Amino acid sequence: MDVDSIPDPSNPDTQWRPFFPALVFARQVSNYNTSTPTGWNVNAVNTTTGYVQLSSYTTSRAACPSAARKLQSKEAGLTASVVQSYLNALLTRGDTYHDIGFLWGLRLISKEGIFGSENTAAPDGSSIARNIIFMTDGDTETHIQDYDAYGLSALDRRRTDTGALPSDNDQNTIVEDRLTKYCGIAKNQKGITVWVIAFGTTLTPLLKNCASTGRAFQANNTQQLNDTFAEIAAKIAQLRLTK
Repeated sequence: MDVDSIPDPSNPDTQWRPFFPALVFARQVSNYNTSTPTGWNVNAVNTTTGYVQLSSYTTSRAACPSAARKLQSKEAGLTASVVQSYLNALLTRGDTYHDIGFLWGLRLISKEGIFGSENTAAPDGSSIARNIIFMTDGDTETHIQDYDAYGLSALDRRRTDTGALPSDNDQNTIVEDRLTKYCGIAKNQKGITVWVIAFGTTLTPLLKNCASTGRAFQANNTQQLNDTFAEIAAKIAQLRLTK
């Protein structure tokens, strides 16, 4: 669970691979959209009619999410309107992989990782109080027939037993276990305060345990969500003043 690994230009094994859904083909099976498509385990298929191009399916099957925005200070041009424009342009695609979302938030804010040189200290040299606000609007949802951050899960099986066809539930369990570990790394190893908001969904034990003590919220509508963010902002500001 190395969240601070930095790609080495001279070592391809340390680098991320490109995401090319238009070049990735899945097995063409009649029950492709079910949670356990048995056709993945049939004999080898050698004709083009035996495959389907993932990019021809809905964007949830092979989704390239909106680009993350790096940390930025007010002095560097960050304004409320800039943040609002960025949020308005975000696209909700690719199911619900809580571990991937939290991992990239952790990478962005970690002072030891790939972006560490950009956030080790404040512009005036003082220390930084680090906070992650993790919001989700649903339970973990993955599908083995989707092309995700680890490939085409039903065939590549990079996170499951290579000798057996995984199920959606197998992957969901892996995602939730990894989220728990990432939350622990943030709180216990990096001194980050983790705030969690369950928006329009139940604040499950998984989400509540991810948060720092007293930092988990459930917001059932837009007004409650706005109030929650306001409360979090006030508490973070209070922490800065008392420190």
